[in-house]
Amino acid sequence: MEPSSIPILPKLLLIRHGQTALNVQGRVHSQQDTTGLDEIGRWQASRLVEVCRGYGVRSLLASPEQRALETAQIVADALGVPLQCSEALKERNWGQWSGEPWLQIHERLKPMSLEERFTFVPPGGESWQQMEQRLMGCVEAWRGLSESVAVVAHGGLLRALIPLLLDEPRESSFRYDLENTSVSVFGVKGEGFEVVGLNGVGHLEAGG
Repeated sequence: MEPSSIPILPKLLLIRHGQTALNVQGRVHSQQDTTGLDEIGRWQASRLVEVCRGYGVRSLLASPEQRALETAQIVADALGVPLQCSEALKERNWGQWSGEPWLQIHERLKPMSLEERFTFVPPGGESWQQMEQRLMGCVEAWRGLSESVAVVAHGGLLRALIPLLLDEPRESSFRYDLENTSVSVFGVKGEGFEVVGLNGVGHLEAGG
């Protein structure tokens, strides 16, 4: 993704937060988890600055969870642009399953049909459907953006969000496996969105 080669239209950048210790362990964070970025995660966040500058980002919106907020703050401070939080961008609440390895959770979900997975509520948590409902307001708010905005949130939430932006079937979310501080870029065209790039991590490569 080379910003200079892209037509000048407002962009929506979806960014997964930087690496945390639980990410390395493959475990699911709980909502309102106070865990911040590890050393690698902070370095990853610093590499986002030039990406956001290149796309002309004028403001940032972040999940209030510490790992996302810390990632966004590093970028906002470097660019001198405003940062706001949105409760709607919190990661899905896995309730009593929080802190467990994702592979263990996945094994429980695998026998379910798509519709069962969509409506299933883990003990003390929220369903995919409930998470999607809180995201719909974000999608509507971003239609017709007049300036470029970066959104810093969570892997699972962004996987559910991308099909909503593109009006795709919800099962397409399984195609999106987003890395820490990956940048997925969408052009804002009229009331819709078009893909510019997905899961971009070139800024993390040597010299990138």
